[in-house]
Amino acid sequence: PTHDLTSFYLNCEDRFLDALGVCALTELTPQRLMALTKGVEGAIKPFLLNQEKISGLGNIYANEALFGAGIHPLRQAKSLHQAEHIRLVENIRTILQEAIDQGGSSIRNFKNVEGQAGGFQHRHQVYNKASQPCINACGDRISKIMQGGRSSFFCPSCQK
Repeated sequence: PTHDLTSFYLNCEDRFLDALGVCALTELTPQRLMALTKGVEGAIKPFLLNQEKISGLGNIYANEALFGAGIHPLRQAKSLHQAEHIRLVENIRTILQEAIDQGGSSIRNFKNVEGQAGGFQHRHQVYNKASQPCINACGDRISKIMQGGRSSFFCPSCQK
């Protein structure tokens, strides 16, 4: 009976993992992103959060990567140009690696397994910064909208 349960759980894990998209940190390339977004009707931000397309990219980091790439979260996924795919993938990788190095973002009560808070929240440029001035010299303020039940933060001047 134990063997049957082990086999059951392993099969469940395999099915779960098979449903995940490319790993945002290690497998996503500009070419893959271009192929994934080709013909996609819908905004880029919810697309980035779809774990069946790209795995391992959460809401905070999608906001930060889009800001770094200068891409508005409401842009149609299919409308991105090659240079934007390159910038977005570079920013996704950079943001995720910095977040890992900083132990994640401690918003509200997040702690790691050792009970320590992360430090990446101190590096957020747009996330949870609604109405604050953009860090760029554009003179605009960070805006907040809801997309698919998630908060999107962006600079209306810097992100097109």
